[in-house]
Parts: sequence; structure tokens; C-alpha cells
Amino acid sequence: MTDSQVIRTDAAPAPAHTFTKREDFAAMNEVYGEFIAENVTSDQLPCRTTVFVGLPHEVMLVEIDALAVVPS
Repeated sequence: MTDSQVIRTDAAPAPAHTFTKREDFAAMNEVYGEFIAENVTSDQLPCRTTVFVGLPHEVMLVEIDALAVVPS
């Protein structure tokens, strides 16, 4: 990918967490909170989306979409 193909914006998409079982949410939420506490230095917390669905394979318990920010 060349630099001209990269779209730069100050607004990043929210990560999406997809679960098959509601009981898994509490553990993920705890780890997510720890990550935010350690890595977010401003008072502007990131938003996120959490959904409970049937994933394509029975062994899949969670799917997480994420976005990496590369400093320019």
C-alpha cells in the first residue's frame, strides 16, 4: 500500500467485539478496562460495539475487529 492509498483521519472506527455467549462478556470487559486504563492517557475514552451472535464455526467463541494507529 502506498502513502497515497492511506486515508488519514482523526476519527478511528470503534472496535467491534462479537460473542457467542453472554457469559464471556464480563471477562472480556475486565481485560478491556485494564487495557484502556494502561493505554489511554486522555479523558476521551474510545467507543466500542459489542454484539452477541452465532459465529460461523462452533469452536469460535469471540471475534474482535481492531484498528492499529501508525504514528506519522
